[in-house]
Amino acid sequence: GTADAIVEYSYAERAAKAYKHAQLVPIEGAGHGFYKRHFNNKAMGAVKWFLNGYNEVLTVDVTLTGRHVTRKGLRTVVELPFEGTASGKYFSGTIEPGAKDVQTFRGAKAISKCADYVITGKDRNGQTCYMHIINRDDGQGWKPIIETDSKQLSYYNEAEFEAELENRKQGPIVHIYLNRKK
Repeated sequence: GTADAIVEYSYAERAAKAYKHAQLVPIEGAGHGFYKRHFNNKAMGAVKWFLNGYNEVLTVDVTLTGRHVTRKGLRTVVELPFEGTASGKYFSGTIEPGAKDVQTFRGAKAISKCADYVITGKDRNGQTCYMHIINRDDGQGWKPIIETDSKQLSYYNEAEFEAELENRKQGPIVHIYLNRKK
C-alpha cells in the first residue's frame, strides 16, 4: 500500500526492480495490510492475473466527456466519448481526441461493447510513438488489440491481451494485461 506506515513504499519499488518477474501494483491509500475494498478488489485481482500468467502493462485512466443515446426499436446504442492518460512500465501518454466507447444493447442486455482510441506518448526508451487500442467485450471479457509504431514494443502488435475495468463515476480505469505465456 502507498500509505504503509510499517514498510516504506520505496522498498516495494526496489524489490520490483530486483526480481525478474515481479509485478508491482500500488494500492493507493492502503496501509500495511489490505482490508475490505483494497483486499477484495485490487490486491486479489492483481494476484489472480499474475498467477494466471499475465502482467499489467498499461493502465488507462479514462474520463468520460459525454453520452449520446440512439434508440432503434429494441436496440439502443450508447456512445461515450472520453479522454485521459495512460501509464505503465513501458509506455506513457495521452488519449487523442476522438476516443469513444460504443455499447449496443438489446433491451436491457448488453450485446457488445467496444472502446476505440489512440494514445500518443513515449515508450520506455523515450521514443515518441502511438498505440491504437481497440478493446472489445462481446460477453466473454475485455480483449484489447493493440497496434503500435514503437520498435521497442513491436511485439504488442501480435501479443494476446486481456483487460479489466475498475469502475468509477467519472470513467473507468482500464488495466491491460499481457499474457506472459504466449
